Amino acid sequence: MLAGTPFWERSEVKDLLAYLRLAATLSDEVALARIINRPARAIGAKTVEKLQAWADAAGQTLCTALFGTHAVSVISTTPCVSAHYTVYAPVVKPPS
Repeated sequence: MLAGTPFWERSEVKDLLAYLRLAATLSDEVALARIINRPARAIGAKTVEKLQAWADAAGQTLCTALFGTHAVSVISTTPCVSAHYTVYAPVVKPPS
């Protein structure tokens, strides 16, 4: 037997599965929480807190709020995050 981390317990595998779960179901809060800053893209706890507060005020889940049109105003205070949002949001935005 080889020593080491079992395949399914590797962080890379868990991250990939979280990305796939989020792509399949955009309302998967657990998957979003795992990958929101993986790879690192300057989305810290404060940015997530701002997004969550905005989502709560709007009566939405974090996933739904993140891909909404007003999310840009919430995250635009961090240029790096805003740049990533403008690249990724159109790709994963659910059809209306």
